[in-house]
Amino acid sequence: MIEKDEWIPYTELDWNDDKFNVFSIDTRDFHAGYRLEEKGHKDYDTLAKYPEFFHTEEEIKILLKRYYDDSGGKRDWRYFALIGVSNWGFKYIRIWRSDKGFIVCNSDNVAFKKYLLDVEIDKEHL
Repeated sequence: MIEKDEWIPYTELDWNDDKFNVFSIDTRDFHAGYRLEEKGHKDYDTLAKYPEFFHTEEEIKILLKRYYDDSGGKRDWRYFALIGVSNWGFKYIRIWRSDKGFIVCNSDNVAFKKYLLDVEIDKEHL
């Protein structure tokens, strides 16, 4: 991927580009930014003990497509939340690539286990 001044549609991300390891998905319009963080996720040493925090590239693509589709698809703006899991905490979905797979976090870089990410989208404010 080439560094750009503006965010790109999440579907254009190259999840395995060595120049980037953190991907931020803005759930208001599902555009994405990306960067390199040399140190990796702050809680990696703890998370590494639990496989339920790590996703494959294919799992990430399926998850994001479901979130995008179930929250209304192409839109200028939306309020994205998961039932019982978040409120505005998922304004950005932060995804960290590691040697064990991808870690999915909320806006504050709090990692979530797969089963919590599999809940339904809260459609009350869409």
